[in-house]
Amino acid sequence: MILEGKRLLITGVITRDSIAYHAAEQAQKEGAEVVLSSFGRVRRMTERAAQRLPQPADVLELDVNKPEDLDALTYYAFGNLRIADSPANCAPSLHVSGVYMSSFIFLDEQREKFPFFFTWATCIALSTLTTKQHYFIDIATGFLMAVIMYWIFHRLVNYRAAGGLQLSR
Repeated sequence: MILEGKRLLITGVITRDSIAYHAAEQAQKEGAEVVLSSFGRVRRMTERAAQRLPQPADVLELDVNKPEDLDALTYYAFGNLRIADSPANCAPSLHVSGVYMSSFIFLDEQREKFPFFFTWATCIALSTLTTKQHYFIDIATGFLMAVIMYWIFHRLVNYRAAGGLQLSR
C-alpha cells in the first residue's frame, strides 16, 4: 500500500458526497491514518462523516481565523513529528548537509548569490534546533559532511573536463 504508515490531515469533509471524503476514504484504503479538520456548525456533519469512513477518523477543530486553533494544530503536528522522528536518530543531520550542499553549488557559478543561500541554509539548520529535532553536534557534523562532499565532488573531481569525469591534479 502506497500510503502505509503515513498520516494525512484532510480538510473539506462535510458529507459522504464530498470530494474530500472520497480522498480520505481512498487514503485509508491505501494504508494512511487520516485526521479530518472542521469548525463551527459544520463540525458535527464532519464528525458524522468521519464515523462512516473505513476506520473512524479524529476531527480537529481548525478555523484559520482563530490563532488558538492554529496553535492547537501546531502542537498536534509537532507531537506527531516527535513520535515519528525522534531526536535519537541524529548525527549527521542529512537535512543540514543537504541544504548546505545546495548553497555551496553557488560558489562555482553565480558567487554573488552564495551569501543569500548560505544564510538561508543556516536559518534552516537553526530551525532544526528550535523544533528540538537535532542537537548542535548534529548540525556541526551535517555541515562538515557538506563541506567534505563539496570538496570531493566539486574540487577534487573535475566534472567539466573535456574527456568526461577526471580527477583534478
